[in-house]
Amino acid sequence: MSKICYQSALKTNCFNIVDVGAGVGHLSRMLAYQYGFLVSTLEANEQLNQMAYKLDMELENKLLRKGISHSNPKRILHFNYRVDESTTSSQIMSIIKEAFQSDNGQFKFGIVGLHPCGNLGSMLLKLYNNCSNISFINIVSCCYMKLSFESNLFTGYPLSHVCLKKQFKLDYLSCETACHAIENYVSKLKTENHHHLKIHAFRAGLETILVNINLDLKHSAVGNVKYEENMTFEEYCDRALKKMNVQIPKSKMKDVEKMVEASWEKVVKFYSARLFLAPLVESIILYDRLLYLAESNSHCNIVPVFDCKISPRNHVLRAEKIFAKEY
Repeated sequence: MSKICYQSALKTNCFNIVDVGAGVGHLSRMLAYQYGFLVSTLEANEQLNQMAYKLDMELENKLLRKGISHSNPKRILHFNYRVDESTTSSQIMSIIKEAFQSDNGQFKFGIVGLHPCGNLGSMLLKLYNNCSNISFINIVSCCYMKLSFESNLFTGYPLSHVCLKKQFKLDYLSCETACHAIENYVSKLKTENHHHLKIHAFRAGLETILVNINLDLKHSAVGNVKYEENMTFEEYCDRALKKMNVQIPKSKMKDVEKMVEASWEKVVKFYSARLFLAPLVESIILYDRLLYLAESNSHCNIVPVFDCKISPRNHVLRAEKIFAKEY
């Protein structure tokens, strides 16, 4: 991802970059210390910001001890800030100018987002389009099921005039499917022992119970549980609901467990059929975003950069503003 950003910087002659949702700053350090960017991060979690700063110092000390020179002209500036539906271009510019200590109204910078979740990817694209100071953007989105559809506050899909005019629609289930990795699943299906795929039936069984208890619990974000040999449905539920204040009656659990044991292989077959559609749905979302960028006078493309078995969301959506280049 850092190499992609460096290519964008060369095209636009802009080496200031803002990493949104930077986490503990692994990408930011690569951008700063290897490629020489002036980097500012925006991260909503203050603890992650503190960890990022600590890791920056540890890296600098290691480089100093080993006598290794680096390209970082200035330390990374970590800001505790959440970009949300109400964030405006002027607010972003105010923060960025403070971060880079610039009073220049023509100050240029790029945006990078490595796996911005749900609406955040759409928000960054809108900020890019609405703010003339942003020269380029590179994002790899995830969690499409958290997109807002036809919302009065913010619409995450569709973005482009083309898809809006044609009234294209997606829903939670189709977008949730698009978040799964068909490549990894194919590898699992090819193994002789595919019993670990029973985990999908466990999740389906738990969903059935949660909806019966309270309809508001539908599509709740339960804990991730890795299947272990001889794991029971009850053990799965206990682990998945560990951080949720939900109590399941034992009688309901036993009834659903019988259903799971009798039908889990059918669930695997159904899940496999769903995954055939996963790349199609993701393509619909990505092409809508590509059209949105193209409509705003940008050079843009979609590049499959990462190994999809390591990072299933491996398509980088890239754009550089045409006026940012000199012809």
